Amino acid sequence: MARPVRSKDLAGPFQRVNPMNQTTNPRLFWGVVITFFIALGVLVFAFLPSGKDASTPAGTFAAKPAYTVVLKPIKSGEALRVVATASDGSRQYMRIEFQDGRTAIVDFDKGGKPVSMKEFYALSPAEQDAQARADKRRQSAPDADLATRKLSRLVEFAEDGKTIKSERSYRMSGSIKEMAVLSVEGDLVATSYYDNRSGIERIKVYAKKERGRLISEQVFRPDGTGLAEILTVSGYNETTRDFFDAKGVRYRSIVYGGWATEVVDYLADGKTRKMSTNYGYSSITVTTYDEKSGKAYMEKTFYDSSDAIQVSYYDVSSKNNYSRSTQLLQRWVKLDPAIPADSVGVTVDGYVLEQAIEYYETYNVRREVNFYPGGKVVKMTESRKSGASWGTFTRRHYRPDGSLDRTEEYLGNQVKSTVTAPSGNSERESVDAVLKTTPIAPVLKKTDEGAPKPEFKSLSINLD
Repeated sequence: MARPVRSKDLAGPFQRVNPMNQTTNPRLFWGVVITFFIALGVLVFAFLPSGKDASTPAGTFAAKPAYTVVLKPIKSGEALRVVATASDGSRQYMRIEFQDGRTAIVDFDKGGKPVSMKEFYALSPAEQDAQARADKRRQSAPDADLATRKLSRLVEFAEDGKTIKSERSYRMSGSIKEMAVLSVEGDLVATSYYDNRSGIERIKVYAKKERGRLISEQVFRPDGTGLAEILTVSGYNETTRDFFDAKGVRYRSIVYGGWATEVVDYLADGKTRKMSTNYGYSSITVTTYDEKSGKAYMEKTFYDSSDAIQVSYYDVSSKNNYSRSTQLLQRWVKLDPAIPADSVGVTVDGYVLEQAIEYYETYNVRREVNFYPGGKVVKMTESRKSGASWGTFTRRHYRPDGSLDRTEEYLGNQVKSTVTAPSGNSERESVDAVLKTTPIAPVLKKTDEGAPKPEFKSLSINLD
Protein backbone atom coordinates (compact mmCIF):
# COMPACT_ATOMS: atom_id res chain seq x y z
CA MET A 1 0.00 0.00 0.00
CA ALA A 2 1.35 3.41 -0.91
CA ARG A 3 1.80 5.70 2.04
CA PRO A 4 0.59 9.35 2.02
CA VAL A 5 3.14 12.10 1.82
CA ARG A 6 4.12 13.10 5.35
CA SER A 7 5.29 16.46 6.62
CA LYS A 8 8.74 15.14 7.42
CA ASP A 9 9.09 14.11 3.80
CA LEU A 10 8.60 17.76 2.95
CA ALA A 11 10.88 19.11 5.64
CA GLY A 12 14.15 18.86 3.76
CA PRO A 13 13.28 20.37 0.40
CA PHE A 14 10.70 22.73 1.90
CA GLN A 15 13.09 24.28 4.37
CA ARG A 16 15.63 24.89 1.66
CA VAL A 17 13.12 27.23 0.01
CA ASN A 18 13.80 30.48 1.82
CA PRO A 19 11.94 33.55 0.49
CA MET A 20 14.72 35.77 1.83
CA ASN A 21 16.91 34.60 -1.02
CA GLN A 22 14.73 36.26 -3.61
CA THR A 23 16.15 39.64 -2.66
CA THR A 24 19.52 38.48 -3.95
CA ASN A 25 18.54 35.93 -6.61
CA PRO A 26 14.76 35.93 -7.36
CA ARG A 27 15.15 33.63 -10.38
CA LEU A 28 16.81 31.00 -8.23
CA PHE A 29 14.14 31.37 -5.52
CA TRP A 30 11.16 30.90 -7.83
CA GLY A 31 12.98 28.14 -9.70
CA VAL A 32 13.37 26.18 -6.48
CA VAL A 33 9.75 26.83 -5.51
CA ILE A 34 8.36 25.68 -8.86
CA THR A 35 10.66 22.65 -8.95
CA PHE A 36 9.51 21.70 -5.46
CA PHE A 37 5.85 22.05 -6.47
CA ILE A 38 6.30 19.81 -9.52
CA ALA A 39 8.31 17.27 -7.59
CA LEU A 40 5.64 17.10 -4.92
CA GLY A 41 2.97 16.49 -7.55
CA VAL A 42 5.00 13.73 -9.18
CA LEU A 43 5.69 12.17 -5.81
CA VAL A 44 2.04 12.11 -4.80
CA PHE A 45 0.93 10.86 -8.21
CA ALA A 46 3.44 8.04 -8.04
CA PHE A 47 1.91 6.72 -4.85
CA LEU A 48 -1.68 6.83 -6.10
CA PRO A 49 -3.07 3.54 -7.61
CA SER A 50 -3.39 3.41 -11.37
CA GLY A 51 -6.82 1.83 -11.21
CA LYS A 52 -9.27 -0.02 -8.97
CA ASP A 53 -7.89 -3.07 -7.21
CA ALA A 54 -10.08 -5.66 -5.51
CA SER A 55 -7.48 -6.09 -2.79
CA THR A 56 -7.51 -2.42 -1.92
CA PRO A 57 -10.30 -1.43 0.48
CA ALA A 58 -12.52 1.39 -0.74
CA GLY A 59 -11.64 4.77 0.75
CA THR A 60 -8.01 3.86 1.53
CA PHE A 61 -6.79 6.74 -0.62
CA ALA A 62 -8.13 10.29 -0.33
CA ALA A 63 -9.53 12.02 -3.38
CA LYS A 64 -6.62 14.49 -3.21
CA PRO A 65 -3.14 14.41 -1.63
CA ALA A 66 -2.71 15.04 2.09
CA TYR A 67 -0.48 18.06 1.42
CA THR A 68 -1.01 20.81 -1.13
CA VAL A 69 1.42 23.56 -2.04
CA VAL A 70 -0.15 26.85 -3.11
CA LEU A 71 1.85 29.64 -4.75
CA LYS A 72 0.51 33.08 -3.85
CA PRO A 73 0.48 36.33 -5.91
CA ILE A 74 3.30 38.77 -5.19
CA LYS A 75 0.88 41.45 -4.00
CA SER A 76 -0.33 39.14 -1.22
CA GLY A 77 3.03 39.34 0.55
CA GLU A 78 3.17 35.55 0.70
CA ALA A 79 5.45 33.27 -1.29
CA LEU A 80 3.65 29.96 -0.79
CA ARG A 81 1.50 27.89 1.53
CA VAL A 82 1.64 24.22 2.46
CA VAL A 83 -1.78 22.93 3.51
CA ALA A 84 -2.58 19.54 5.05
CA THR A 85 -6.12 18.24 4.64
CA ALA A 86 -7.98 15.31 6.19
CA SER A 87 -9.83 12.70 4.17
CA ASP A 88 -13.03 14.77 4.40
CA GLY A 89 -11.26 17.80 2.92
CA SER A 90 -11.03 19.81 6.13
CA ARG A 91 -7.77 21.59 6.79
CA GLN A 92 -5.63 20.34 9.66
CA TYR A 93 -2.39 22.23 9.19
CA MET A 94 -0.96 25.19 7.27
CA ARG A 95 2.49 26.64 6.89
CA ILE A 96 2.93 30.06 5.27
CA GLU A 97 6.19 31.41 3.90
CA PHE A 98 6.19 35.18 3.44
CA GLN A 99 8.21 37.05 0.87
CA ASP A 100 10.10 38.97 3.55
CA GLY A 101 11.32 35.74 5.15
CA ARG A 102 8.75 35.34 7.93
CA THR A 103 7.08 32.00 8.54
CA ALA A 104 3.67 31.24 10.06
CA ILE A 105 2.08 28.04 11.31
CA VAL A 106 -1.73 27.77 11.53
CA ASP A 107 -3.55 25.21 13.68
CA PHE A 108 -7.15 24.14 12.99
CA ASP A 109 -9.97 22.57 14.95
CA LYS A 110 -11.62 19.27 13.95
CA GLY A 111 -13.97 21.14 11.65
CA GLY A 112 -11.14 22.76 9.74
CA LYS A 113 -11.50 26.29 11.16
CA PRO A 114 -8.34 28.21 12.15
CA VAL A 115 -7.78 28.22 15.90
CA SER A 116 -4.42 29.95 16.22
CA MET A 117 -1.47 31.20 14.22
CA LYS A 118 2.17 31.50 15.22
CA GLU A 119 4.35 33.83 13.20
CA PHE A 120 8.16 33.75 13.32
CA TYR A 121 10.74 36.36 12.44
CA ALA A 122 12.80 35.99 9.27
CA LEU A 123 16.15 34.29 9.55
CA SER A 124 19.32 36.35 9.56
CA PRO A 125 22.03 35.42 7.00
CA ALA A 126 23.95 33.54 9.69
CA GLU A 127 20.82 31.66 10.72
CA GLN A 128 20.10 30.80 7.09
CA ASP A 129 23.56 29.23 6.74
CA ALA A 130 23.08 27.24 9.95
CA GLN A 131 19.70 25.98 8.77
CA ALA A 132 21.10 25.02 5.36
CA ARG A 133 23.66 22.80 7.10
CA ALA A 134 20.94 21.29 9.28
CA ASP A 135 18.80 20.53 6.22
CA LYS A 136 21.49 18.25 4.87
CA ARG A 137 20.94 16.01 7.88
CA ARG A 138 17.15 15.87 7.23
CA GLN A 139 14.84 16.98 9.98
CA SER A 140 13.11 14.23 11.91
CA ALA A 141 9.92 16.15 12.74
CA PRO A 142 7.70 18.62 10.87
CA ASP A 143 8.57 22.27 11.47
CA ALA A 144 11.66 21.26 13.40
CA ASP A 145 13.45 24.18 11.74
CA LEU A 146 11.22 26.55 13.71
CA ALA A 147 12.53 25.39 17.06
CA THR A 148 15.22 28.05 17.02
CA ARG A 149 13.21 30.74 15.23
CA LYS A 150 12.10 33.76 17.25
CA LEU A 151 8.36 34.20 17.71
CA SER A 152 7.04 37.51 16.40
CA ARG A 153 3.27 37.11 16.77
CA LEU A 154 0.71 34.76 18.30
CA VAL A 155 -2.93 35.04 17.18
CA GLU A 156 -5.99 33.31 18.58
CA PHE A 157 -9.14 33.31 16.47
CA ALA A 158 -12.78 33.62 17.46
CA GLU A 159 -15.29 30.88 16.64
CA ASP A 160 -15.68 32.06 13.05
CA GLY A 161 -12.02 31.26 12.40
CA LYS A 162 -11.32 34.77 11.04
CA THR A 163 -11.95 37.39 13.70
CA ILE A 164 -8.93 38.09 15.91
CA LYS A 165 -9.80 37.13 19.48
CA SER A 166 -6.40 37.97 20.88
CA GLU A 167 -3.02 38.88 19.45
CA ARG A 168 0.42 39.12 21.01
CA SER A 169 3.38 40.70 19.27
CA TYR A 170 6.95 40.15 20.44
CA ARG A 171 10.25 41.93 19.88
CA MET A 172 13.36 40.15 18.66
CA SER A 173 14.56 40.21 22.28
CA GLY A 174 11.53 38.16 23.29
CA SER A 175 9.86 40.94 25.28
CA ILE A 176 6.19 41.58 24.60
CA LYS A 177 5.57 44.53 22.31
CA GLU A 178 1.78 44.60 22.06
CA MET A 179 -1.23 42.67 23.31
CA ALA A 180 -4.64 43.02 21.64
CA VAL A 181 -7.95 41.56 22.80
CA LEU A 182 -11.46 41.53 21.36
CA SER A 183 -13.94 43.57 23.43
CA VAL A 184 -17.59 42.75 24.05
CA GLU A 185 -18.55 45.38 21.46
CA GLY A 186 -16.39 43.67 18.86
CA ASP A 187 -13.67 46.33 18.95
CA LEU A 188 -9.99 45.41 19.13
CA VAL A 189 -8.19 46.94 22.13
CA ALA A 190 -4.41 46.95 21.64
CA THR A 191 -1.99 47.67 24.49
CA SER A 192 1.67 48.27 23.63
CA TYR A 193 4.59 48.32 26.05
CA TYR A 194 7.83 50.29 26.24
CA ASP A 195 10.95 48.47 25.13
CA ASN A 196 12.66 49.25 28.44
CA ARG A 197 9.78 47.48 30.23
CA SER A 198 8.88 50.62 32.19
CA GLY A 199 5.21 49.97 31.58
CA ILE A 200 2.39 50.63 29.13
CA GLU A 201 3.29 52.88 26.20
CA ARG A 202 -0.17 53.31 24.65
CA ILE A 203 -3.65 51.81 24.42
CA LYS A 204 -5.48 51.90 21.09
CA VAL A 205 -9.07 51.01 20.25
CA TYR A 206 -9.98 49.94 16.71
CA ALA A 207 -13.73 50.06 16.11
CA LYS A 208 -15.67 47.27 14.48
CA LYS A 209 -18.35 49.72 13.28
CA GLU A 210 -15.65 51.83 11.63
CA ARG A 211 -14.10 48.86 9.78
CA GLY A 212 -11.10 48.74 12.08
CA ARG A 213 -10.48 52.48 12.26
CA LEU A 214 -8.60 53.87 15.25
CA ILE A 215 -11.14 55.78 17.40
CA SER A 216 -9.21 56.19 20.64
CA GLU A 217 -5.61 56.24 21.80
CA GLN A 218 -4.05 56.83 25.20
CA VAL A 219 -0.32 57.58 25.35
CA PHE A 220 1.53 57.13 28.64
CA ARG A 221 4.79 58.67 29.86
CA PRO A 222 7.96 56.56 29.66
CA ASP A 223 8.59 57.05 33.37
CA GLY A 224 5.20 55.58 34.24
CA THR A 225 3.86 58.77 35.84
CA GLY A 226 0.59 58.72 33.91
CA LEU A 227 -1.09 59.93 30.76
CA ALA A 228 0.69 62.19 28.29
CA GLU A 229 -1.93 62.33 25.52
CA ILE A 230 -5.41 61.12 24.59
CA LEU A 231 -6.64 60.94 21.00
CA THR A 232 -10.36 60.68 20.27
CA VAL A 233 -12.08 60.36 16.89
CA SER A 234 -15.64 61.74 16.69
CA GLY A 235 -17.59 61.07 13.54
CA TYR A 236 -15.89 61.21 10.18
CA ASN A 237 -14.08 64.57 10.21
CA GLU A 238 -13.25 65.43 13.82
CA THR A 239 -10.23 64.26 15.79
CA THR A 240 -9.25 65.61 19.22
CA ARG A 241 -5.86 65.35 20.91
CA ASP A 242 -5.63 66.24 24.62
CA PHE A 243 -2.19 66.76 26.19
CA PHE A 244 -1.42 66.35 29.91
CA ASP A 245 1.43 67.53 32.13
CA ALA A 246 3.35 65.42 34.64
CA LYS A 247 0.59 65.99 37.22
CA GLY A 248 -2.05 64.61 34.88
CA VAL A 249 -3.64 68.02 34.21
CA ARG A 250 -4.68 68.86 30.67
CA TYR A 251 -2.78 71.86 29.35
CA ARG A 252 -3.61 71.77 25.62
CA SER A 253 -6.14 70.38 23.16
CA ILE A 254 -6.03 70.22 19.38
CA VAL A 255 -9.29 69.68 17.53
CA TYR A 256 -8.97 68.78 13.86
CA GLY A 257 -12.17 69.44 11.92
CA GLY A 258 -13.17 69.23 8.30
CA TRP A 259 -12.31 72.86 7.48
CA ALA A 260 -10.50 74.16 10.55
CA THR A 261 -8.06 73.18 13.29
CA GLU A 262 -8.29 74.67 16.77
CA VAL A 263 -5.51 74.68 19.38
CA VAL A 264 -6.67 75.43 22.93
CA ASP A 265 -4.37 76.18 25.88
CA TYR A 266 -5.80 75.85 29.40
CA LEU A 267 -5.18 77.38 32.82
CA ALA A 268 -3.84 75.34 35.71
CA ASP A 269 -7.25 73.78 36.36
CA GLY A 270 -7.16 72.04 32.97
CA LYS A 271 -10.67 73.28 32.13
CA THR A 272 -10.67 77.08 31.79
CA ARG A 273 -9.46 78.37 28.44
CA LYS A 274 -6.42 80.59 28.43
CA MET A 275 -5.97 81.02 24.69
CA SER A 276 -7.20 79.38 21.50
CA THR A 277 -5.85 79.46 17.96
CA ASN A 278 -8.22 78.59 15.15
CA TYR A 279 -6.67 77.72 11.77
CA GLY A 280 -9.59 78.35 9.43
CA TYR A 281 -10.00 78.02 5.70
CA SER A 282 -8.69 81.52 4.87
CA SER A 283 -7.60 83.00 8.19
CA ILE A 284 -6.06 82.30 11.59
CA THR A 285 -7.77 83.61 14.72
CA VAL A 286 -6.10 83.86 18.15
CA THR A 287 -8.46 84.38 21.10
CA THR A 288 -7.35 85.32 24.63
CA TYR A 289 -9.67 84.66 27.58
CA ASP A 290 -10.28 86.41 30.90
CA GLU A 291 -9.03 84.24 33.76
CA LYS A 292 -11.85 85.14 36.17
CA SER A 293 -14.91 84.93 33.94
CA GLY A 294 -13.51 82.51 31.36
CA LYS A 295 -14.94 84.74 28.62
CA ALA A 296 -13.03 85.91 25.56
CA TYR A 297 -11.74 89.48 25.92
CA MET A 298 -9.48 89.83 22.86
CA GLU A 299 -9.22 88.27 19.43
CA LYS A 300 -6.64 88.69 16.66
CA THR A 301 -7.33 87.54 13.11
CA PHE A 302 -4.60 87.01 10.50
CA TYR A 303 -5.78 86.74 6.89
CA ASP A 304 -4.17 84.58 4.21
CA SER A 305 -4.88 87.06 1.42
CA SER A 306 -3.86 90.24 3.26
CA ASP A 307 -1.19 91.63 5.58
CA ALA A 308 -3.88 93.39 7.61
CA ILE A 309 -4.53 92.22 11.18
CA GLN A 310 -7.93 92.56 12.83
CA VAL A 311 -8.06 92.96 16.62
CA SER A 312 -11.34 92.74 18.56
CA TYR A 313 -11.89 93.59 22.23
CA TYR A 314 -14.90 92.18 24.06
CA ASP A 315 -16.87 93.19 27.14
CA VAL A 316 -16.32 90.41 29.69
CA SER A 317 -18.87 92.02 32.06
CA SER A 318 -21.68 91.40 29.57
CA LYS A 319 -24.47 89.20 30.93
CA ASN A 320 -24.94 87.61 27.52
CA ASN A 321 -23.42 84.14 27.77
CA TYR A 322 -24.38 83.08 24.26
CA SER A 323 -22.50 85.61 22.16
CA ARG A 324 -19.61 88.04 22.61
CA SER A 325 -20.23 91.73 23.16
CA THR A 326 -17.72 93.64 21.02
CA GLN A 327 -16.43 96.92 22.47
CA LEU A 328 -13.75 97.81 19.95
CA LEU A 329 -12.61 96.48 16.59
CA GLN A 330 -9.31 97.58 15.03
CA ARG A 331 -7.67 97.03 11.67
CA TRP A 332 -3.87 97.22 11.67
CA VAL A 333 -1.73 97.34 8.51
CA LYS A 334 1.97 97.18 7.80
CA LEU A 335 3.68 100.55 7.96
CA ASP A 336 4.80 101.84 4.56
CA PRO A 337 8.44 102.92 5.01
CA ALA A 338 7.83 105.78 2.52
CA ILE A 339 5.47 107.56 4.94
CA PRO A 340 7.12 110.56 6.68
CA ALA A 341 7.88 110.04 10.35
CA ASP A 342 5.72 113.00 11.41
CA SER A 343 2.69 111.23 9.89
CA VAL A 344 3.23 107.98 11.74
CA GLY A 345 1.09 107.31 14.79
CA VAL A 346 1.14 104.46 17.28
CA THR A 347 3.25 101.58 15.96
CA VAL A 348 3.07 97.98 17.16
CA ASP A 349 5.51 95.42 15.74
CA GLY A 350 5.72 97.38 12.46
CA TYR A 351 1.94 97.82 12.17
CA VAL A 352 -0.11 101.03 12.35
CA LEU A 353 -3.81 101.62 12.85
CA GLU A 354 -5.92 102.02 9.71
CA GLN A 355 -9.43 101.78 11.15
CA ALA A 356 -11.18 101.48 14.52
CA ILE A 357 -14.87 100.86 15.32
CA GLU A 358 -16.52 101.38 18.73
CA TYR A 359 -19.75 99.59 19.67
CA TYR A 360 -22.68 100.08 22.04
CA GLU A 361 -23.71 97.30 24.40
CA THR A 362 -26.56 96.68 21.98
CA TYR A 363 -23.99 95.62 19.34
CA ASN A 364 -24.74 98.77 17.26
CA VAL A 365 -21.87 100.86 15.97
CA ARG A 366 -21.11 103.92 18.12
CA ARG A 367 -18.30 105.39 16.06
CA GLU A 368 -16.10 104.40 13.14
CA VAL A 369 -12.70 106.09 12.79
CA ASN A 370 -10.57 105.90 9.62
CA PHE A 371 -6.98 107.15 9.51
CA TYR A 372 -4.71 108.55 6.82
CA PRO A 373 -1.74 106.27 5.93
CA GLY A 374 0.55 106.20 8.94
CA GLY A 375 -2.23 105.91 11.50
CA LYS A 376 -1.74 109.32 13.11
CA VAL A 377 -4.21 111.70 11.43
CA VAL A 378 -7.94 111.02 11.34
CA LYS A 379 -9.36 111.01 7.81
CA MET A 380 -13.06 110.35 8.43
CA THR A 381 -15.48 109.34 11.20
CA GLU A 382 -19.03 108.03 11.35
CA SER A 383 -21.04 108.47 14.56
CA ARG A 384 -24.41 106.97 15.41
CA LYS A 385 -26.76 107.57 18.30
CA SER A 386 -27.84 104.64 20.42
CA GLY A 387 -30.92 103.03 18.94
CA ALA A 388 -30.65 104.89 15.63
CA SER A 389 -31.20 102.99 12.41
CA TRP A 390 -28.20 101.88 10.39
CA GLY A 391 -28.70 104.54 7.71
CA THR A 392 -28.87 107.46 10.17
CA PHE A 393 -25.47 108.81 11.18
CA THR A 394 -23.09 111.77 11.11
CA ARG A 395 -20.02 111.67 8.90
CA ARG A 396 -17.07 114.02 9.45
CA HIS A 397 -14.24 114.49 6.97
CA TYR A 398 -10.83 115.78 8.06
CA ARG A 399 -7.98 117.39 6.17
CA PRO A 400 -4.45 115.87 6.14
CA ASP A 401 -3.45 118.35 8.86
CA GLY A 402 -6.14 116.92 11.13
CA SER A 403 -8.55 119.86 10.96
CA LEU A 404 -12.24 119.35 10.22
CA ASP A 405 -13.19 119.76 6.57
CA ARG A 406 -16.96 119.17 6.54
CA THR A 407 -19.81 117.48 8.39
CA GLU A 408 -22.53 115.44 6.65
CA GLU A 409 -25.80 114.28 8.15
CA TYR A 410 -27.28 111.07 6.70
CA LEU A 411 -30.82 109.76 6.86
CA GLY A 412 -31.71 106.51 5.17
CA ASN A 413 -28.13 106.44 3.81
CA GLN A 414 -28.82 109.68 1.96
CA VAL A 415 -27.06 113.02 2.62
CA LYS A 416 -29.56 115.42 4.15
CA SER A 417 -27.23 118.30 5.00
CA THR A 418 -23.58 119.33 4.63
CA VAL A 419 -21.69 121.93 6.68
CA THR A 420 -18.21 122.99 5.57
CA ALA A 421 -15.77 124.03 8.28
CA PRO A 422 -13.54 127.08 7.75
CA SER A 423 -9.91 126.41 6.93
CA GLY A 424 -7.45 126.63 9.76
CA ASN A 425 -10.01 125.60 12.39
CA SER A 426 -8.82 123.89 15.52
CA GLU A 427 -11.47 121.19 15.77
CA ARG A 428 -9.91 117.74 16.08
CA GLU A 429 -11.29 114.26 16.59
CA SER A 430 -10.45 112.59 19.90
CA VAL A 431 -9.08 109.08 19.29
CA ASP A 432 -7.60 108.12 22.66
CA ALA A 433 -10.38 105.57 23.23
CA VAL A 434 -9.53 103.63 20.07
CA LEU A 435 -5.73 103.57 20.48
CA LYS A 436 -5.74 100.41 22.55
CA THR A 437 -2.71 98.27 21.71
CA THR A 438 -1.61 94.66 21.99
CA PRO A 439 1.39 92.83 20.54
CA ILE A 440 0.84 91.83 16.92
CA ALA A 441 3.83 89.50 16.56
CA PRO A 442 4.19 86.71 15.88
CA VAL A 443 2.18 86.95 12.67
CA LEU A 444 0.78 83.46 12.18
CA LYS A 445 0.68 81.73 8.81
CA LYS A 446 -0.85 78.46 7.70
CA THR A 447 1.26 75.32 8.02
CA ASP A 448 1.06 72.06 6.12
CA GLU A 449 0.41 70.17 9.33
CA GLY A 450 -3.10 68.81 9.25
CA ALA A 451 -5.16 66.23 11.05
CA PRO A 452 -3.58 62.87 11.81
CA LYS A 453 -4.21 60.47 8.97
CA PRO A 454 -6.85 57.83 9.72
CA GLU A 455 -5.29 54.67 11.10
CA PHE A 456 -6.78 51.26 10.45
CA LYS A 457 -6.07 47.76 11.75
CA SER A 458 -7.44 44.54 10.34
CA LEU A 459 -9.78 42.92 12.85
CA SER A 460 -9.67 39.58 11.07
CA ILE A 461 -7.33 37.34 9.07
CA ASN A 462 -8.64 35.46 6.05
CA LEU A 463 -6.77 32.19 5.61
CA ASP A 464 -8.98 30.77 2.85
